[in-house]
Amino acid sequence: MLDKKGFDLWADEYDKAVGISEEDNTYPFAGYKKILGSIYEIILKKPNAVVLDIGFGTATLTTKLYENGCIIYGQDFSSRMIELASAKMPDAHLYQGDFSQGLVEPLKQNSYDFIVATYSIHHLTDSQKIAFLKELLDHLKEGGKILIGDVAFENRDELEKCRERSGDEWDDDENYCVADELKSEFPNLCFEKVTFCSGILMIMTEDFGSGGENMQYEFTSSDKEKFSLHDCRSTSVELINGRLIFKIPDGIFNIDYSKDWPNTGAAEVEFTIDPMRGVYLNVFVDSDGQTIRKEYSLEELVEKINSSEWELEFAYRYDGYEEVLYKCWIWVDHAPWSYEAELWIGTKENTVFRWDSLKDMKKTRRNTK
Repeated sequence: MLDKKGFDLWADEYDKAVGISEEDNTYPFAGYKKILGSIYEIILKKPNAVVLDIGFGTATLTTKLYENGCIIYGQDFSSRMIELASAKMPDAHLYQGDFSQGLVEPLKQNSYDFIVATYSIHHLTDSQKIAFLKELLDHLKEGGKILIGDVAFENRDELEKCRERSGDEWDDDENYCVADELKSEFPNLCFEKVTFCSGILMIMTEDFGSGGENMQYEFTSSDKEKFSLHDCRSTSVELINGRLIFKIPDGIFNIDYSKDWPNTGAAEVEFTIDPMRGVYLNVFVDSDGQTIRKEYSLEELVEKINSSEWELEFAYRYDGYEEVLYKCWIWVDHAPWSYEAELWIGTKENTVFRWDSLKDMKKTRRNTK
């Protein structure tokens, strides 16, 4: 493992060394560009995000975030790395410090939308990782996320396979993340494998999606072919443990009922959010004869609907790979009264529909599974 002097000496050659390993798809930097690109996309979904980068190195990732309006804080072991990064980001708040000892004092005075560690946290022992990650969680804003891009594995077997494949190149001094083992300490942890030796770990605040209790409905189904939300309007939303639930008091359309539309009683529709992909809403607003796209975060969507500022009416659904897109309308209580919108939901799970039957439809209802 490199000490401070070693990191300083390596600083000028760091980007070159990463590039060689990444292009050859070899341990340890296979997938490096994809990891940084994925983390970059996640962060930029929140405008002007406040980002803390742990072990930022030559600031390959944070420079791009900085150039796109993010407020950057950082801590690194190497004075030379800080010198190189400061030249790229003159207004960033960068501090020198050994993060095996925790955050430096100035960084403890703030909270962050995202805390990022790319190819840095493997310098900590397993016990140090757990203690440090718990410290970082205390400095996240509500709905904030820790994003770790590194040599990382779903389980110990995958790590051992990589060790065998890498032979003499394997670095026994490093302590790589194993997602299954960290989940015992961080139940909200999610892992996305990128290559045979790399992946992204996300840890969310414990209040992500905390909320009320589900209503009890008569029927439940995940067969999306039997349902339509066309012209169905949501007037409230719940976010519970990463599940986004739209409440639709006037009901939804079920082909097993009558042809009336919507033809159920009160209903709800649940989506399990893939944290790596998230949720965002594009609203199209006319301004001086031009249509402008405004992007809203998940938190803003929930707040606007639950405050009765908006009602969301679904129109058409399009299913992609691990994602759902709804064309929809946003209804407001002032001119122009409605806006066209697109709701994009990253999800690996089936959509769940829950509903009550209407008493006057009991006779027309066919068997629904």
